[in-house]
Amino acid sequence: MLGCSEGTIIASIVADRKVEKIDALLLFGYANDNLFDIIKWQYSGKASIINLRKYFDSNKDNMISKNEYESSDSIAVLGRTRVLGNASFESLDLVKDSVLDYRDFGTKAAPYFEYLLKMIDSDSDAWIWKNYFRVSSRWLKEHFKLEANKTRLLRIDIPTYIFHGIEDGNAPVEGVYDIQSRFRQANKSNLKCFFFEGHNHDLNYLNWPFKKKIPEGLNSIFKTSELLM
Repeated sequence: MLGCSEGTIIASIVADRKVEKIDALLLFGYANDNLFDIIKWQYSGKASIINLRKYFDSNKDNMISKNEYESSDSIAVLGRTRVLGNASFESLDLVKDSVLDYRDFGTKAAPYFEYLLKMIDSDSDAWIWKNYFRVSSRWLKEHFKLEANKTRLLRIDIPTYIFHGIEDGNAPVEGVYDIQSRFRQANKSNLKCFFFEGHNHDLNYLNWPFKKKIPEGLNSIFKTSELLM
């Protein structure tokens, strides 16, 4: 059974119920925590840095200096103009420490996150549909109640494979490191994880239809599936 993103939660629930026979789980865009904690992480600023560092972070320290931000390099110019609307470095440096890191973007995102929670709590479905995603407050609330994969997967004994992009700004790669650690501590050996540099949440799927090139991450899923057959 293959699950992507939210599907990694659904697939593990189906496997855990043991109603249908499933030989193996293949999960990509893996969600280790429940949806509330994932959304909270997305608005912490850490997802923003993941999405922006490919444009600016030339020394790979997970921060953006003023020189990196104002660089004349074509990729930095693209990020500055098309992604950040030519915002000045000073206007983004909300912590005022002369670098841009997750704290700056988390400070900026915090009011929106709090307002989103208020809209969910008040069942403001029209606002959620228009300003967040096309889901309902009930859908979100039900998801918030679900057990997280980080505990559910430990009950599943079939072969489980996780394929995750290092540049995933929707679900943190740290969740995969965490579930690996939990399996080791539980002396379980039915989990295998694959990590892909430069791959995003959907393992760069759009490279396939637009560039006619199957990304490494998707190829790994296909090859693993062939071996299981």
